[in-house]
Amino acid sequence: MKREWFLGGLIGLNVVIFLAQLSGWDWRDVGALYTPQSGLLHGWQWLTHMFLHEDVLHLLMNMYAIYFFGSPVLATMRVWQFGLLLLVGGLVGGAAYELTLYWQIEQDIGQMAAQSGLADAEIRSAIVSGSLNAPRAFLQMVYSQMLGASGMAFAILGAFAVRFPNAPLGIMFLPFSFKAQYFVLTLVIYEIFAQFSGISLFGDNIAHMAHVGGAVAGAFLAWLWRKRHIRLVK
Repeated sequence: MKREWFLGGLIGLNVVIFLAQLSGWDWRDVGALYTPQSGLLHGWQWLTHMFLHEDVLHLLMNMYAIYFFGSPVLATMRVWQFGLLLLVGGLVGGAAYELTLYWQIEQDIGQMAAQSGLADAEIRSAIVSGSLNAPRAFLQMVYSQMLGASGMAFAILGAFAVRFPNAPLGIMFLPFSFKAQYFVLTLVIYEIFAQFSGISLFGDNIAHMAHVGGAVAGAFLAWLWRKRHIRLVK
């Protein structure tokens, strides 16, 4: 019973927060995860970004993944382990996103400094003060917000692939299925490709590396807590 309450409570919390966003209590500007160079990054955002969503579809996709894959994964773990898996997945996903964007922004800052004759520090200061005259795409990257439970959802996916490697997973409209371990591995490879190629099947506004970080963290913890034979925890 405690497991059902935990999973239901997690989904319910995300739904309540999203409904609050729709009703006017929108915390995205303070709760989403910002880049370090923006000057808007705060410590609490590492936690709050996991419970904020952009729209209904974003919320539904994450909650579906958390429920559909979370139930069997939670059945093989203690509740505290599952909770830690979610937290670590969200944090590692956020860190993977931050590090990737930080590196990309620093590369652009270096190029801008070389072209303008300014020091890197001067450009960073201008970014924070809002006085930097830079291409729109660059400023959008600097001030981008990362939000959503995707890091947690992908941590569950990674754990599912480790705990149930041979479970058949299918894609809508395809007449065949894949083993979970290969399905999730392929998904992670796609996310890395989409991040660095710029070719995304589901739009540009996706934190691909957050998905990668969450999946890797979830798979590692599930492997770390592995047992010789998977058994349901009572």
